Amino acid sequence: MAKIVFVNIPAHGHTNPTLAVARALVERGHQVSYYSGNEMRGLIASTGAAFRAHPEPMPGTQELTSALTELIDTTLLLIKISEAHTAWFIAEMRREAPDVIIYDSTAVWGYVAARSLSIKHICSITTFVLEGSQNGIPKLALLRHVLKAIPHIPRISRWKRFMRTQFGSANVGGITEFAKINLVYTSKEFHPQNAFLDERFRFVGPSLYSGNRSADFPFGDLGTGPMVYVSLGTVVNRNMPFYHAAFEAY
Repeated sequence: MAKIVFVNIPAHGHTNPTLAVARALVERGHQVSYYSGNEMRGLIASTGAAFRAHPEPMPGTQELTSALTELIDTTLLLIKISEAHTAWFIAEMRREAPDVIIYDSTAVWGYVAARSLSIKHICSITTFVLEGSQNGIPKLALLRHVLKAIPHIPRISRWKRFMRTQFGSANVGGITEFAKINLVYTSKEFHPQNAFLDERFRFVGPSLYSGNRSADFPFGDLGTGPMVYVSLGTVVNRNMPFYHAAFEAY
């Protein structure tokens, strides 16, 4: 039996794919603890994992969802959380002494604690691997992200200096730092072409978990004909013209 810690941000898109993994580990007899924001308490507890709350202030799902629509807003929010929570999480991991830390790709404090305490760690990637995938982003969109980030470069630089001073240059990198094993919850065929990807990245496919809500959707009413699943995810999902175009196309 292993002692396993998950650490995540309280955002549904980053949490939902990990729930089936947490449940499977619990069912196999492992001791699983899961750190997140209080809004995720019930959902996480339903897997059988022991819920552990991040200290306040911790952004809620609404604030995180709003920030996740812009890359620079996401970055600024994550550096704020990491400044406030990394020392606390290192102390928690020193007390918990887990065998493995499974950290979300945005949970900076997760990988810093694992490196600082020489704990084995796995990165959970619920989006795409952005490093090396720049060709998958339209050039105008990429340029817009860069231009929006320029005014915030001094703030980001101060964050890097603070983190390296506090926790050591060997333990601190960027917002996302990959591990020797990285779980990607899609198929490689769906991922933008990326020369950065290697054997460290395990494409495990979709990880679905219904918990105690399996009867919410009337799957029996779908019939037996061909089906098409259309989704824009949990953040940028209110693009009604896109859905209408998809309905017309199919």
